[in-house]
Amino acid sequence: MIRSLLTIVLLGLGLNSNAHGPIKPEKIGIVSGAGPMAGCKLYEKIIKICQKKYNCKDDKDFPEIVIISYPFSDMLTVSDRTINGKKLHNELQQCFDRFSSGNIQISAIACNTLHTLLPDGIKPTLRFAHIAENTYAFAKENKLKKLLILGTQTTLGLNLYSYSSIESIIPSFADQVTINNIINNILEGNTLLSDAQQLREIIASYAKSHDIDGVILGCTELPLLHEAHSLEVLCDQTKKIHVLDTLEILANELVKRSFKVSTN
Repeated sequence: MIRSLLTIVLLGLGLNSNAHGPIKPEKIGIVSGAGPMAGCKLYEKIIKICQKKYNCKDDKDFPEIVIISYPFSDMLTVSDRTINGKKLHNELQQCFDRFSSGNIQISAIACNTLHTLLPDGIKPTLRFAHIAENTYAFAKENKLKKLLILGTQTTLGLNLYSYSSIESIIPSFADQVTINNIINNILEGNTLLSDAQQLREIIASYAKSHDIDGVILGCTELPLLHEAHSLEVLCDQTKKIHVLDTLEILANELVKRSFKVSTN
């Protein structure tokens, strides 16, 4: 009974314990490079979560994190994805193979678009965290039923965020052109207030026309803009449109797995 109570207290402090002392967090592998700053932001979020939720202070408290920032072939349009499909497949598989050879089982891709390659026979690590599946689980847990999906043409065209219990709203062609331009700006290192304003206007228009509950930032560049200039929209005095930051959701899942916290 005393041991059980002690375990609960330690978990509450963000520490795992067994008979031999604190449990060392498992290694995490991150496939980055598409684009590189998204991988950097995922790493930063992981460290902050370790500090805030798991009481990590000393260097030895943190998980070992291996980041492969790979210069992937073009994929942002469906045409690019089709032309470079085989090359992209080999590039992504090479990253996972390097993780496996380093005995890294927990891994993730810091890019939504690259996830569209997974059905093509990619073999990820044993405990791979899927960005869309975890975002879907988050939405379901928070009882969100209708979501606007913001992402690349490839991510939307290949239905990465298509789940039966959630209605996915896809932007119009004209809005998608605007979103593509904004993503390209972020990839070039520009998180512009004017771009954030344009996205907020798009979100607000779909809140009015489609009564959406929230918006999924389905491109990992968009959280960089959201952090620089909030994309949250308040439709009226009672309804706030939830912004689902896919990098934040993924970071939380990776840390849970690393510290061996059971997930549903």
